[in-house]
Amino acid sequence: MANGPTHQLIGGLTALAVMTADKEENRTVLHHPLVALACGALLGKLPDVIEPANNPHHRQFFHGCLFLAGVGYGVKQVWDMKP
Repeated sequence: MANGPTHQLIGGLTALAVMTADKEENRTVLHHPLVALACGALLGKLPDVIEPANNPHHRQFFHGCLFLAGVGYGVKQVWDMKP
């Protein structure tokens, strides 16, 4: 079962993958590998901070399909955003 450090690792690796896949003309300071790792690790741990493992409702909201769909929709909106 995943724990906090695993969530942070997966979050950091996901941020690195997104950073690498982004187009060259869209690059900003956030595309530095260390910044991406740090942001991904912080955001990967966020659900456990909001809903700790000792909470009786742990894994009912943040590990659900509705939350995943909402995050996917939000990421798509940010990806398509034009200044």
